[in-house]
Amino acid sequence: MTAIGWHGRRRLGPVVAEYPSRFAGFLNAALTESPDAATAARSDKVAQTLISTSIGIKHEVTTREAFLERLATAIELIMD
Repeated sequence: MTAIGWHGRRRLGPVVAEYPSRFAGFLNAALTESPDAATAARSDKVAQTLISTSIGIKHEVTTREAFLERLATAIELIMD
């Protein structure tokens, strides 16, 4: 980890470490409630895949709009 990354994490405290698991929990809960039984059954795997995808996208784009567009495409691909 870079010095900047380490200092940023230190300043932000536990929120940085807790965010991925909280986000996964929100995604998993939403997917579990899906009317599509197949999606609900694999909600944990879909949530983890979307998290991994979002991490990769974050490193490839420079704007929030580009990030959201790419993530929306990923969601469409996974949910079809």
